[in-house]
Amino acid sequence: MTLGIINNKQGKAVFLEQAFMTSPTTSLASQFKIGTGQVLLDTNATDLTNPVYFTGTQEYEDFTSGFPTISTSTTPEVTINLRVSANQATTHSLNSIAIFNTDITPKLLIQMNHTEESKSATDEFVYILRNRVL
Repeated sequence: MTLGIINNKQGKAVFLEQAFMTSPTTSLASQFKIGTGQVLLDTNATDLTNPVYFTGTQEYEDFTSGFPTISTSTTPEVTINLRVSANQATTHSLNSIAIFNTDITPKLLIQMNHTEESKSATDEFVYILRNRVL
């Protein structure tokens, strides 16, 4: 269950640049981090409070292949699928996700908190994020 989601200041700047500049200097969102112990969402944050490595020193994971998808129906919507496989981030209680771009220093675009879930070596987590333009 989602407890909160925000677009960060860095994210808003990247979205505006991507939408309105002929040659944007920032990259698109295509990777994410997971974390534990996140309580507050902060529009000025540049990282999760307590990021968790997927495996070894792997901080970021790419979006699931084929995502994001964009629906241009009467309610335009972007869907992002994020997968944490069984062998990743084991023994952690996850409660946060953050979407980043792939700049040399990745920018935090969106962060989300959810009800804490314990992750074991037999669990696979799939997050489906839908961002609607209202």
